[in-house]
Amino acid sequence: MAFPVPSHLPRKAAPQDISSLILSKISSTNAKTLSAEVAASWVAELDNAIVESKTKIHDRIHEDFSLFEQQFASSTVVQERLTALTANVNELSDAVSHPELGIIPTLLRALSTHATLAQQTQDAETTYDAMEYLLRCRKEYDSLSSLSNEGQLVEAVEASTRLQNLLDVAHPALTEAEVFSHLKAAFRTARDRVEEQLTDAYSRSVVLSQPELTIRPSVQVRDSMSVLSLSSILSSLSAASLSNHLAVLRRDINTYYIGHLLTQPASLTHSFAKDSSGISSETLSFLPSPSTSEDLSMRLKNLTSVLDFLDAHLFTALPSSLVASFKKTLCKPVTVALLQQFLVSHLPSSLAALPPYLHLVTQAKELEERYIVGMLGQDPRDREVKTWTDTVSSHYERKRRAQILENTREMILRGDDGVHIRVEVDLSNLPPPPPSSGPATQSSGSSSDGPGDVSDGAWGLEGEESGDTDDLVSAAEEDAWGFDDGPVEYEPAKPGASPESPPPTDTLAESEIATPVDEAAWGWDDSGEEANPPVNTSPQASSSDNSADWDDDPWGESSNPSPPPPAPTSVPKPASRLEKLAKKAKAKAPPPHTPTSAMSSPAAAARPPPPAPARPSKSVETNNITLPGKKKEEPRPITQAETYAISKRAQLLADTVDAILNEGEEFAAATIFDSKTPSSGQARGLVILQTAPAVLDLFRALYPVKSDKQPTEPKSIVFANDCTYTRGRALGAARRCSGDAKDRLLETADSLNALGKRWFEQSVEIQQNLVAGSLTKAEGFIGTAEQERYDECEEAVMGALSQVRTVARHWKGVLSKTKYFDALGSLVNFCLTCIMNDILALSDITEVESHRLSELCRILHALEGLFTDDPDQPSFVVACVPAWLKFSYLSELLEASLADISYLFDEGALVDYETQELVKLVRALFADTHQRANMVHKLTAGHPHSP
Repeated sequence: MAFPVPSHLPRKAAPQDISSLILSKISSTNAKTLSAEVAASWVAELDNAIVESKTKIHDRIHEDFSLFEQQFASSTVVQERLTALTANVNELSDAVSHPELGIIPTLLRALSTHATLAQQTQDAETTYDAMEYLLRCRKEYDSLSSLSNEGQLVEAVEASTRLQNLLDVAHPALTEAEVFSHLKAAFRTARDRVEEQLTDAYSRSVVLSQPELTIRPSVQVRDSMSVLSLSSILSSLSAASLSNHLAVLRRDINTYYIGHLLTQPASLTHSFAKDSSGISSETLSFLPSPSTSEDLSMRLKNLTSVLDFLDAHLFTALPSSLVASFKKTLCKPVTVALLQQFLVSHLPSSLAALPPYLHLVTQAKELEERYIVGMLGQDPRDREVKTWTDTVSSHYERKRRAQILENTREMILRGDDGVHIRVEVDLSNLPPPPPSSGPATQSSGSSSDGPGDVSDGAWGLEGEESGDTDDLVSAAEEDAWGFDDGPVEYEPAKPGASPESPPPTDTLAESEIATPVDEAAWGWDDSGEEANPPVNTSPQASSSDNSADWDDDPWGESSNPSPPPPAPTSVPKPASRLEKLAKKAKAKAPPPHTPTSAMSSPAAAARPPPPAPARPSKSVETNNITLPGKKKEEPRPITQAETYAISKRAQLLADTVDAILNEGEEFAAATIFDSKTPSSGQARGLVILQTAPAVLDLFRALYPVKSDKQPTEPKSIVFANDCTYTRGRALGAARRCSGDAKDRLLETADSLNALGKRWFEQSVEIQQNLVAGSLTKAEGFIGTAEQERYDECEEAVMGALSQVRTVARHWKGVLSKTKYFDALGSLVNFCLTCIMNDILALSDITEVESHRLSELCRILHALEGLFTDDPDQPSFVVACVPAWLKFSYLSELLEASLADISYLFDEGALVDYETQELVKLVRALFADTHQRANMVHKLTAGHPHSP
């Protein structure tokens, strides 16, 4: 293998022949150097080169002359054979390709002639087949047209089927032929005409309308003498047309007969008739019947008559392959109509109507067994009517529950007519007030500092409606009322008397429409003078708020005042105003046996309890019972039950609850139901009994939502009374029940109690916010030395006073006395506390400001008249308003000297004030002197009587 020469090495130049050399020399010679000698030299070189070449050839041949001769002879033979072969090929090409005599042109001419003959033969055969096919189609079409014209529709349908089969396998040569398109169009026309004739015959054979149902077993075809039977008509109809007719037939049967006969009273008449051509018809006519004297069982009989009529005259004419399926399609409509439109819609709403209804239920079960399962072929395992009727008692209870709740919802959402009903709060079980306390007292709950401390005893429900009489009076409460101060005389227990107190007496009171009333009846005039004596009214008396006179005694109490406190044995010497205040504070100090709960604050130490109204005096048998180590007390007066206003809606709801419980008990004791009927697993009547708490739950849920706003109106507090009243009625109803119903009623009662308290507290809080809004104009009582600022502060205080009086006027006509004084005391206490906090927060009070602030404080002293119901008796504002004494001393302290303040402090009259409050007030009122410093030091040491 030769070694490849690298590409970068120079290559050997290709050898040049003699002619190339001569030509290169000629090209390199110019005109100046060209001469004859140069040209002669070029010729000589060529001659030499030729001679040299010839010599080389001659030498080469003669080196192996025999081989040369052999190769020369071979070349000569090859040349001769090539010449002969060329001549033979030319002759063969002429024989094959000659235009006239050549083999290929002759063969092509023969093949073309053969193909033409084959195509002509095929065309003739195709034309023959097509004509034969068209002839057969024409015969079938003529037969179809003739049968259709003669009214032989059954045979026409068969001819139509044959022609349809021919057209479905049409000859390929006719698929796009115009004659074939005309033939198909003519066939469709003839077929549609036959279908129309069959539809017309069917429509005249089966006639369904609202007043009657007519079925003709046979019918004559129009414009012909042919008569077709109903079965042949139905079997001759196309599958699509028959399916459509059966669907319409099922719809009309369900609408005109099944549903109509089960919802409307009607009477049925079955008639047979023949027309002039002798064709008979069966007719079932429906005539409306009066609904007044209708027997509902006739509706079931009418339905069975229709099903028997259809089974005898229609179902037998249906094609055998469709009879079972068509019957089953009627099972669901009949079952649904029987359940929803008959049994469910006629489910009674009273127990008295159940016996005849149960007879209908039995008939409905028999109808399902005989017709729906037996005739129509429904699966025996799917007996919906029987399943429903086996639990008819549960369906009755659920319907009653839905009706009761719907009626309750409408009652709650209905607008209030403004009519209020007064009910009594029985206080006979509450302990009597101490004889030595002056004004009679109310329950211990009245001394609460705010609406959040309202107790159920203040509403009188514990003794009146809840029945929890054993928990009303505890030992601590007896001490709080001062039972240890003297003997107590109890009322004897009547033999056989129930420990439960009687239910409250509902009395129609008055239409509570807010209108201005006479404030003088309560002594709310600015002069502070005593008002006119209250007008005697009774709980049954009603008055309109449009009247000029305002009922001063909405609780319906006796006008006889409580016995006045005993007169003092000695006449005190005249005292100054500050000395009177100091003695007043001492006189209101609690007795030695007052429990510590009543002494939780210094202000509470001087609060006498508000009076509890007494019943009119009447003969009451009593037993004198002497407690161990106690003196014999005076006979205890019988207290009269307080009253409060509720809406008519609350009474209706409570009556509804009682009615529901009565109905549930009556339903549970009923014996009209089959004892073998399988139950749903719960006791009969339980659903109705559980509806009773649901009514109150619905009231509790809907009414606050219906209000759609906070109870800004004072009289919206009636809803709290409604909750209290319905709670008591719910507790009373719970004692009649047991099991889940009782638990639900007790739970609902607790929810109503919580809601009533929350609504009561919210109502009081909103009124407190309105009072606070009125006092914002005072801007902290700063700068009252200026007349303009003083006028603004006076306007703010008068606005708060007016707001409190307005609220009191509305609340007195709504709340019970105990609750009224609780709510009003909280409102007044809030108002006074706001003013005191603003005044005590002042860092500097000038002499003019002190006098004017004192005048502003005295404006609110008129509120004391709100806490008395007898002008001859002292007010019990101290018991209801914890801050009253503190506020009363504030007006005096603002104008008092240091000596006066020292005197009051030493006498213990300022125990309601914190020492820091007194120090701050002294520093604001007096200049920085040695006397003020001594007073501050004295105040800082604490109250003289404090431990």
